[in-house]
Amino acid sequence: MLKYFLPDWEDRVDPKFDFQNDKFSESHTKDTYNNDNYAHQIFDKIPYDGILVSLAIFEKKISLNRDEEKYTIRNKDSIKDYLKIHNSSNLEVMGDCGAFSYVTEKQPPSFYNVEDIASIYQNLGFDYGVSVDHLAVDYILIKNPKTGKREKKDISDKENDRRIKITLKNAAKFLDLCNDNNYSFHPIGVAQGYSIETYEHSVKKLVDMGYDYIALGGIVQYSTRYILDILEAINEDTKNVQIHLFGVLRKDYLKKFQDLGVTSFDSASFFRKAWLRSGQNYLSTNGKWYSSIRVPQSFNPRIIKKVNFNELSLNKIRDMEKKALKALFDYDNGKIDIDTALNTVMKYDKLLLRNSNDGDNLKIKYRRTLLEKPWEDCDCPMCKELGINVLIFRGTNRNKRRGFHNIWALRDIENTLCVVSCGKKKIWDKYPKTGPTPAGDVYIGSYTKKCQDYAKKFYPNSWCIISAKYGFLFPEEEIPSNYDVSFNDYNSKTINIDELNIQAKQKKLNNYEKVVVIGGKTYLNIIKDVFPQKKVLDPLNGCKGIGQMMNRLNNLINN
Repeated sequence: MLKYFLPDWEDRVDPKFDFQNDKFSESHTKDTYNNDNYAHQIFDKIPYDGILVSLAIFEKKISLNRDEEKYTIRNKDSIKDYLKIHNSSNLEVMGDCGAFSYVTEKQPPSFYNVEDIASIYQNLGFDYGVSVDHLAVDYILIKNPKTGKREKKDISDKENDRRIKITLKNAAKFLDLCNDNNYSFHPIGVAQGYSIETYEHSVKKLVDMGYDYIALGGIVQYSTRYILDILEAINEDTKNVQIHLFGVLRKDYLKKFQDLGVTSFDSASFFRKAWLRSGQNYLSTNGKWYSSIRVPQSFNPRIIKKVNFNELSLNKIRDMEKKALKALFDYDNGKIDIDTALNTVMKYDKLLLRNSNDGDNLKIKYRRTLLEKPWEDCDCPMCKELGINVLIFRGTNRNKRRGFHNIWALRDIENTLCVVSCGKKKIWDKYPKTGPTPAGDVYIGSYTKKCQDYAKKFYPNSWCIISAKYGFLFPEEEIPSNYDVSFNDYNSKTINIDELNIQAKQKKLNNYEKVVVIGGKTYLNIIKDVFPQKKVLDPLNGCKGIGQMMNRLNNLINN
């Protein structure tokens, strides 16, 4: 599994926040930094492997004691102390410069000189330190002094070549400093580029310098296909090099990235989706996204500006707000039905003046969220403790907790194995002259293909097929020729439980924490025998016959 570094923007929450009365705790009000918690202080099992700290965000908090020549951050002499990472934790901290903050400058500002940056990483105890880079981009936005508006300015290839040269020069100096001073952090060289050829050139230069860990910068703007093309182009030169992807989380392609040599990535996208998109605010552990339910705070001045008072007093609006919240709590506790709750929420919601037509379809999205109650099926601390509050779009303490949940759900999905049944109808039945074929293309029956469609959508990086003859098969594994073996008709050719246990160990399937089975009861019972200590889920539970199973799968996939 790829290492996941969560970018830190000082995202903390009040652990004693009063959700019923929307009040911060006294301890939060008294000392926000010391009394608020990071996500890794909340989860028993932390859903990320490390934290990415961009120095651009913390520049004003970092100070140098000239007498002792020692850096501190908020009076802490350790970055892990500042991030409240316990001494026993395996969490790692990666530092980078945050080149996005000076992308409009000709050179990285004086704060980002190579010697000082290396010294900051060393003094503050970073595990990984990224060299000083300068982004190669298609354009930058410059503020027009006359109009005050930001205007687009194209960046030429010549200028980008100059930026790449600066980045490589800094990388060479950075690595020399690390080696000469025997610094304890692991140096990472940045490869900037604006084409496949320029990225390939940068990577080769970094490998020649001696880097064994290289980060690809500026790639968040590119399509997944283009990123794969870059990785394929540099693959031959990076066989013994770790690769980090800056700002890129493409959930469906993590396994493909890993196959091409990527070892780590960072991204805050799933965290920030909690409040940035109306239809994808909450990720369930079965891979489905849900809309959070907006109940804005009437005491927030920015919200009041967007309210259509329509002769309503502020007190009346606040009374409608309270009723909307109470309706959601009562629905969660089974005291009122979904229509009563939804109508009460929408009555308050309609007061908001929106810049788009997004409000027109929110009621449909809200109904789906309330009807399916995804928080009830989730085992994360947020959902267990807060219930429906996790799905209410309202203030930083709810929204950030929902973001923390999304990160937990992402890791939970990556830790879940999806096993789909094989099928009787195979490629050779239709095309007898076909040779050895990848398992993912062998089974051509409509039901079997639908099972695979489900696995590809919700568990794209962690699914396999179970064959009565060959056992556990990854989609890319080849089956040599046609066969006719069934779990419902055991014979000498049918794979047995002992053999399946050996395969599960060899293929590291035992490393997954949960198993989802897409198949009938026969397959379900076999998987339970192979993984007796695992939580086994059956999305097709209750279905009778192939017809109902197909309908269930279609509904799950289409939703």
